[in-house]
Amino acid sequence: MSELKYIERELELLLDFQPNNEYSKSYLSPKDRIDKLLEKCSDEELFLKILDCLISELQQELDEYTYADLYAFEASYFEHYNWFFNDMMREINRKYNLLNKHQNIEKIPSIEEIPDIEKLQYRTKIILLNELGIIDFLKKRESFQSNTDLSKFITKIIVGKNEDEKSVYNTIRTDLSYLNQPNNNKSPYTESQKRIVNSILSTFSLPNIK
Repeated sequence: MSELKYIERELELLLDFQPNNEYSKSYLSPKDRIDKLLEKCSDEELFLKILDCLISELQQELDEYTYADLYAFEASYFEHYNWFFNDMMREINRKYNLLNKHQNIEKIPSIEEIPDIEKLQYRTKIILLNELGIIDFLKKRESFQSNTDLSKFITKIIVGKNEDEKSVYNTIRTDLSYLNQPNNNKSPYTESQKRIVNSILSTFSLPNIK
């Protein structure tokens, strides 16, 4: 089996998700799934490559479920997937940390690496604007007293040339609505987002999110 096919097959097993499926006898927790992969995958470099692909796929799926919840389609999935996502990311981080200590190597690919600024998620940009005090500054302006107007303004600033402005606006408006509700499952301040934002803030010697 080619390496690509092997990675695709393993990703399907790792990403298999159904809401409430954790009560099924056949259900494997994120920890069990990754442990099983580690047992099968003797090549450590390949194992890390699969984890990198897994992070990317997880984040893409989370975005899809977030939009689904936003438009009230398959809304029940969002909460369950959020739990699955957090458990999986926690176990991925744990494996990175263990491998890092085991090998004592200088660097292992991780989700904390700073991505290209053009590839940052809108959610990441919103958190950065908030941590830098820019959103609070804008809210003091009479023109931006409502989330609707503020969302439209921020969308105009950060939307990409070939991107769907309406979709970006909806994402930004939702994140702004839950910006100060860290315990809400729709809050943009997920653990993975905080790690990404903190890695960027640290680069410029700025205070991290606690």
